[in-house]
Amino acid sequence: MSRAVYTYTDLARLRESRNFWELAKYPHITVSEDLRKCLNGRPEVDRVRGLAAGIGSFRATEFSSLARAADGDWNTDPCKFRQMTFLFAFLREKLMAAGDDRKQRNWLIGCMRNQASLLSSILLLEQAGLRPEDLQPDGDRNLELLAGAWRYLEKEDPAIGAFCARMKSLAFREAWKPIFKKVFNLHSLDGVDTLVFHGFYYITPHQEQIMRLLEQAGFRLVYLIPYDERYPFVHEIWDETYAAERGYDAKADWHMERSFEGEPYGEVFEGRKARPLNRLTLKEYASMMEFVNDVRHIREQGFTLYSADYRTANQVLKDYFPESYGDRKLLSYPIGQFISTLNRMWDEELQTIAVSEEQLIECFSSGWLAVDGVSGRQYLQDLIYVLPFFHGCHTLDEWEKRMELLEEIEESAVRPFETERSADGAVARWQEAIGNPLKNFSVFAVAPERLDVILKLIRQIFEMAGELFGQNEPRHVQDYIRTLDQTLKKHAVSQELYAEERELIRDIFEKLGADNGFDALCRPADTAAALELYLSGHYEEGEVQTSKIGLVRPLYLVDAACVKSRGKVHLCLCDVESLPGGNKDYIWPLSRKKMEEIFARIGNPLLQNLMQIME
Repeated sequence: MSRAVYTYTDLARLRESRNFWELAKYPHITVSEDLRKCLNGRPEVDRVRGLAAGIGSFRATEFSSLARAADGDWNTDPCKFRQMTFLFAFLREKLMAAGDDRKQRNWLIGCMRNQASLLSSILLLEQAGLRPEDLQPDGDRNLELLAGAWRYLEKEDPAIGAFCARMKSLAFREAWKPIFKKVFNLHSLDGVDTLVFHGFYYITPHQEQIMRLLEQAGFRLVYLIPYDERYPFVHEIWDETYAAERGYDAKADWHMERSFEGEPYGEVFEGRKARPLNRLTLKEYASMMEFVNDVRHIREQGFTLYSADYRTANQVLKDYFPESYGDRKLLSYPIGQFISTLNRMWDEELQTIAVSEEQLIECFSSGWLAVDGVSGRQYLQDLIYVLPFFHGCHTLDEWEKRMELLEEIEESAVRPFETERSADGAVARWQEAIGNPLKNFSVFAVAPERLDVILKLIRQIFEMAGELFGQNEPRHVQDYIRTLDQTLKKHAVSQELYAEERELIRDIFEKLGADNGFDALCRPADTAAALELYLSGHYEEGEVQTSKIGLVRPLYLVDAACVKSRGKVHLCLCDVESLPGGNKDYIWPLSRKKMEEIFARIGNPLLQNLMQIME
């Protein structure tokens, strides 16, 4: 049975659509949380009154909620953290096997730095129903690595097998009963034979997988999309996504709603003459700070920000508006930066703990380090004066030897110039001016008592790194998390920290440090790298998790702005490189050529969905 397609021309006037009323009796699954709020949002919760308000039988959820209920543990952060530690362990084995082959080792170290992309590729291919043997690398070392990592993950991580078994079980109607109870509050599937998928511009492999399972379970699928046949160029994405060869009704059989109201912008895009009502304002910012300051006014006026490059925009803004960055906002706070810096102190090339001057500055500026309750941040300028003395230091041994040298110079060459100041002010000024010839050199310009504190704080950082990594011998992942937690609690803490920071740390460590049957042995450097990716949010490179987006939303969510934001839209960072339609790179190490070759060989239709979202 082909999939039926219904259309409407104006989301803001959806209640006036005959097609909407025909479909309102069925459960709706929207492409995004924003669109779901447009339908059944409640002002007290969602800050918008949904278009279906007053229709007591209307039920809607976003696809991400349906997928979470269907997938179980598959797409959770602890699961991805666990998978990432396994991948690091796999690459570690490869690195050790490379021995003294410098070229091979450098390549593997580069691969470790692209670990998030490697995991995203595996998860996408898994959701597209492929197996490692389908890749057939043909001598491509990157694809050989992907296939090997994938097999290793299948062997070590039970989540992949559990996901496959879970997907197979969803081909039966009864398996959907607890899921629909959770997302739609339906206590019975009696009379539920049709589902409406609303607003899907493109369909990812996992979305298509879920849709096919619903069809196997006996549900009829209907698709509701915005479409105006007068403007085919504007709506060409729908023609591609809902083409008859992909299993949808032929376009002539669509349940098409027609409009006779003028749409000037549609006319312009079709190359016809029209007079648009120009409600656009272009703003050019002289600096990034000017943009950040304007964002405050934009938000106060009720505008919602959208961008074709929303990740970059959020990276810029999250330090200024940390309250807008959901559950994973620890890196927006100083303690998050401190933990991140500690996690990056293992040097793969040197195979030891190595610390840079920049990392010390990050640790001091975090406000976490303290001596006698005084934050290391108070010594930051003095640290900058001192650091030139340590130029070229990397390993802990190099730092320690240089610190001992500094202490020796301070004791034998600097402090002997210290004399008791005369009570006569004029004499005291001369003593200050000519008494110590070394004080004009930055490191010796720091007061001795402050220098002692700085060296004590540096050694404190080294002690913490040593406790975390040791000799990088394999340890249980939970042991590393607990050691990090205990290390942070053990050392002096500044009183400047936010209570919220402490709460976030506790919650994250409890989540990732829980046993949950995960008892793998990993080297601390691998666990640290996986934790660093978790804190930075890089696990989100697959499908967008709208609850974790942040202040700037992806451009494809803008279709709901006419209702959710009452038409108040601010677009930023949209250029020829980021806007849809340009040539995009596939997630490493995948490529269009390889996906086309696999599709031609095995004919898996989900690969078409994968290629569509990649381009």
